[in-house]
Amino acid sequence: MPAFDVTTNPTRLDGTRGKQQTIVVTATNRMGRQVMARAVAVVNPPSAAAWVTPPPDAQRVFNQPNATEKFSFGFMVDANAKAGNYTVRIDVVDVDNQDDNFGQSPVLAVQVPDIVVAPPPPPPPFKWWILVVAAVVLLGVGFAVWKIFFSAKRMPNLVKKPYAEAVASLDTARYHIRITRVDTLATDTAEYERAEVVRQSIPPKTKFASDSNPLTLVVQENYAGVPDMTGADQNKAMQQLGAAGLDFNPPQTQDTTAHMPDEGKVVRSDPPKGTFVKSGTKVTIFIRRFSQPCVGTQCIKVVILDQAVLRQTWERSKRVRPDSL
Repeated sequence: MPAFDVTTNPTRLDGTRGKQQTIVVTATNRMGRQVMARAVAVVNPPSAAAWVTPPPDAQRVFNQPNATEKFSFGFMVDANAKAGNYTVRIDVVDVDNQDDNFGQSPVLAVQVPDIVVAPPPPPPPFKWWILVVAAVVLLGVGFAVWKIFFSAKRMPNLVKKPYAEAVASLDTARYHIRITRVDTLATDTAEYERAEVVRQSIPPKTKFASDSNPLTLVVQENYAGVPDMTGADQNKAMQQLGAAGLDFNPPQTQDTTAHMPDEGKVVRSDPPKGTFVKSGTKVTIFIRRFSQPCVGTQCIKVVILDQAVLRQTWERSKRVRPDSL
């Protein structure tokens, strides 16, 4: 079984010379643990390797089993490329053990056609309206030149785009764009996926300045939802926290002076159930315990599971948890 499941969109590339294309690579971690991985393009023959542009964040951390990451590669056949058949494949490898832990995408075929030079048509007989057409063309060329060299390009809307795709869509060198990434946990996590742009400092449709355009992109962090552990015992609560990708503080007791139906069960948590927090946040659970004053040597002993046992239960749940959030 490969260490990563790797798919691409599209599954076949256009061999037209000079056509800009994007290869969206989806990789899923199948190693059962967190891993640092890198996506690389394998081009055959190797002389065409320059046709593929890797994303700026080709090396990332898959922070949990079954975690999925997307990489956006650029692809464009060189204008002077020879006709023939080429192939592109994307490999995702474990940075620490590339020879043993890797995954490969299906091979993408690229067929570059022959350059067909059509013979020039015979010149038409000269007519007066040719001068009119020439004047219109001249005006059109003038407008195009003005549009390209004198009309400032405007900032696109990057919100809800994956960070890598947002960066790839900007001509940073031409417009002197300096990007600063700020990771944060958005208040409405249901609206944004992980690694999506939440806010941009330069509003959409704003004209770029001629000298410098500092751009801050606020990006959604990995997050998890605090599960509903009410009524569960400590072992079950540890399993739920591990499966959600959350850590835990030592459990706290919530005493009562009378026996309660939920004695020994979780009554609440901090943060409360349903709260979205950063992955790995420590959660405190509160256990209902019956307590009464000691009479002579007869005292009720409250038994709390050893912290090492809870930690083992939490670790086992974390290794097998689904990537559901």
